[in-house]
Amino acid sequence: AELHLEHLEAEALVVAGSVFVAGDVRVAGVLRVGGQLQAGAGIRAARLEAGGDIHSGGAIFCGGALRAGGTVKAAWSIETQGGIDCEKLRCGWGLECAGDLTLSGEGQIGQELLVHGDIHCAKSLRSGGALTAHGNVHARHGIDAGGDVHCGRHLQADWGIRARGAIVAAGAI
Repeated sequence: AELHLEHLEAEALVVAGSVFVAGDVRVAGVLRVGGQLQAGAGIRAARLEAGGDIHSGGAIFCGGALRAGGTVKAAWSIETQGGIDCEKLRCGWGLECAGDLTLSGEGQIGQELLVHGDIHCAKSLRSGGALTAHGNVHARHGIDAGGDVHCGRHLQADWGIRARGAIVAAGAI
């Protein structure tokens, strides 16, 4: 089933199918979609989960964890107060994640990437600006950063690291 809306504002929403919103999405509590979630503007929710892709024509703000079975794509920035767990991640601006960032595919961030926990990326990880993680960083297909790379613990990039600034880790590289 598909739910098509002009605008979504609710206390909470759980839908087994997909949700398509022409405008913005504002949910004070949990927003759980079994299929994909697509918004023409920004998405704001206390907790956000989708069985498929999450696409936002604006920014994504999540007050907790953000989970998707597919790609998370935001035209602007992504900010979460919890971890992010998805297949692929793309955002046009910066990303700030208060927990761990776990990607079973690749990650591409247009500007700065800031993760307060660990980063686990099964493929390549690219940021247009600085890449900062307070925990461990492991990118199996390598790291490409447009600025400095700062790692609070160990830094591992199986296919190498390219940075347009300093590469610093508190542990092993």
